[in-house]
Amino acid sequence: MLQQLHIKNYALIDELNVKFGKDLNIITGETGAGKSIILGAISLILGQRADTGVLKEAAKKCVIEGTFQIEQYQLKTHFEELELDYDVETIIRREILPSGKSRAFVNDTPVNLNTLKSLSNRLTDLNTQHQKFSIAEADYQLYMLDVLSGHLKKVTQYQQQYAQYQQNKKRLAQLEATLAQQQNEADYVNFQLTELNEAALEDENEQDHIEKELKIIENLKDIGAVVEQIDHSILSSEQNMVDVLNQHINQLNKLKAVNPNFGTTAKRLESMVIELEDIVNQSNQSHAAVPVEPGRALDIQNRLNTIYKLQTKHNVKTVAELIDLTAQLNQRVGNSADLEAEIEQLEQGLIKEEKTLFDVAKTLSKKRATTAKTFEKQLQADLKQVGLSSAQIVYSNQLNETELNPNGIDNYNLLFSANPGSAAKGIKQVASGGELSRLMLCIKNLLADKVALPTLIFDEIDAGISGDAANMVAQKIDELSNKHQVICITHLPQMASKGTHHFEVYKETIGSDTFTRIKQIEQDERVQAIAKLLGGSTTGEKAIENAKELLYQLDYKIDEKNEQY
Repeated sequence: MLQQLHIKNYALIDELNVKFGKDLNIITGETGAGKSIILGAISLILGQRADTGVLKEAAKKCVIEGTFQIEQYQLKTHFEELELDYDVETIIRREILPSGKSRAFVNDTPVNLNTLKSLSNRLTDLNTQHQKFSIAEADYQLYMLDVLSGHLKKVTQYQQQYAQYQQNKKRLAQLEATLAQQQNEADYVNFQLTELNEAALEDENEQDHIEKELKIIENLKDIGAVVEQIDHSILSSEQNMVDVLNQHINQLNKLKAVNPNFGTTAKRLESMVIELEDIVNQSNQSHAAVPVEPGRALDIQNRLNTIYKLQTKHNVKTVAELIDLTAQLNQRVGNSADLEAEIEQLEQGLIKEEKTLFDVAKTLSKKRATTAKTFEKQLQADLKQVGLSSAQIVYSNQLNETELNPNGIDNYNLLFSANPGSAAKGIKQVASGGELSRLMLCIKNLLADKVALPTLIFDEIDAGISGDAANMVAQKIDELSNKHQVICITHLPQMASKGTHHFEVYKETIGSDTFTRIKQIEQDERVQAIAKLLGGSTTGEKAIENAKELLYQLDYKIDEKNEQY
């Protein structure tokens, strides 16, 4: 419930605080005193847009803050969905800055307007004659049936299953589209894969190896000539290097007796001889190791041409990339088979899910149909009590047993007619503001025992009625407040007398400035306020006596409550 409302720098309000009671809170005041201003402030914490025109002092920010006791509403899961900290005493604050920017907070956490609306609409139900009432919306009309049928939990389970069913259908469509695309590309993919598989690429270093081998084969004649020259110069010519060096070694060895250094030099020349002979052997071995099979060069060239062709075609530079591409294409071919299996599994699962959903939807539909007939009679009877004696209520259902929707197979529409002889039509088409208000009141009264309603705010629900109808509207409001918090702005004395908490809105002029104020009134002040509603601005003795009589009934009701407690 709304425990406290704080308003600062809004329209004619400089600053005010209101503490509301848990049952029926009545707000009265002369026309133009500012009752609608207070409603406007409340609408801001419900997420309505605003601009700097609401600022009383243009240089200061406007602050609207509502403190709610929410323990009974079971909103913890909703807070988690909105990623907000849950507290049984929740504070919603709205700020309008002089710059025109707007800020909203839930328990001091900044939120956007959509989040603010999502939460505030669970806490406060604002009913005015100029708003688009939720009662005119199909989802709310179906919600009422589900509340009265007592199967909200089953509906929630159905909706969760339906959401999963829709996700699976979407997944199936995506898989089918992917498979169709793969099948369209299958011939081309298989052709590419055949080419790559025929190339039998396994060694990512193959290209480097055979390019080097081909280069050697192509230069084999030059290599042989060089090797032959080396052999001839070092070993085979008449004046080859080894013979000449051996002669020098013999000469130096003869001189080492004269000077040992010549022996050292001879040994160095011996090392050179060994090195030269090794060079010749290595050159001959390298030359002999080159393959000389007929056609080897042609085979290598053909292999390289295959590799170069595939690299150009697939815009890659290495054999390693071609090997990776082969693996990817093989994976795509394998994926098609996997997709077909997954699609078949999903299709079978969807058949089972759909059957289960239809079974649940039909069960819900039967219960709703029974409840709708009872609800029509109860609501029609209640409407007669609040001055709509000729009202007709028809719960029309466009049943579709072949197609599921988020609520089952039902498409309910609440039809209404206030006048005899007029066909019942959609509420938006035929109901006036006053009729809508009373219709909503009767509906809330029927729902009161079934669900925890948010704080109900009625703005002049009694407009245009009097006498017995006014008494019955007041009685309905009073009954509703026994189970839920109600805030009611009224001009009817019958209504005002029912409130256990009475607030009066008035204007105060200080100097050249005017302010809207609100105060809670008791006893004599309350008698005077109700007497004004009875007799106008001049309150005679009869009006005061009538006011006392009305309030006596309230005192009796409060005493009864106290005895119960």
